[in-house]
Amino acid sequence: HFDTSTSNLDVSASVDVTIRYLKDRIDRLEADKIALTNQLGDHSRCSHKLEEAQAEITRLQRRIQEVEEEKKHLEGRLLSQRQLYLSHEESIASKDREGRGLRNKLASTELRIRERESHLQQITVSRSTTSRASSSFLNPPAPPPSSLPPSAPPPVSLPLPPLAVPEGSIGSSSFHPSPYLDSSSSMIYTEAEFLRRPTVTVFPAFPDLLTHTTVEGGSDTSGSIRSPDMTGESPPRPESRRILPGPAGWSARRTRELVANRKLANDKRVDTLV
Repeated sequence: HFDTSTSNLDVSASVDVTIRYLKDRIDRLEADKIALTNQLGDHSRCSHKLEEAQAEITRLQRRIQEVEEEKKHLEGRLLSQRQLYLSHEESIASKDREGRGLRNKLASTELRIRERESHLQQITVSRSTTSRASSSFLNPPAPPPSSLPPSAPPPVSLPLPPLAVPEGSIGSSSFHPSPYLDSSSSMIYTEAEFLRRPTVTVFPAFPDLLTHTTVEGGSDTSGSIRSPDMTGESPPRPESRRILPGPAGWSARRTRELVANRKLANDKRVDTLV
């Protein structure tokens, strides 16, 4: 009986020990459960934070890409602005050079204008002087009556008989009209015949071309021709001749040459064209 009770006590004690052990194990498991639960909560929170961090990283990466694209765009704009600035600088430099050239051209133009104005003023003064001299030369003061010799007869102006025109000059196919006309007979003369005439004639065909001849005694024989005297000699040569400008196309130089050639022909008494 004693042994049975003793064994029962041992079993009971072992059961108690086992129960305490199991309780301790349950407590530890509950503590582990609580710890694991806490860790799980932390893990979930960490997972959420990790997801948020990953989303932030993704957003920041997209922002970095946007910033890089904006940087490239700004670099392109900066390059274009720099090129535009350089082109503006070149344009300003070219405008400056053009302005300097225009200022130099303006200065040279003003200098030429002043020179031409001075030259024009000189020409005007010379023209005025020449006009006054020509006026005084073409319209000399009438000599006083006492300067004429009392016994000198007045000059006589007689028409010169028409000279024979060379055959074939008028009315033929080789005839070319000549401007040399006699004021008295309206006869047409060739240039050689005109140069052989003893005195100066006028040209009725050209009323603007006047030949003004003054002979002894101050008389004017414009528009008339002095004929040779009875001895066959030509009358005294006029003291002065003044020729006014002729019509358009007839230069004063040609007129002077014709008169000089006629004078030379009269001096040498030749019948050929000088």
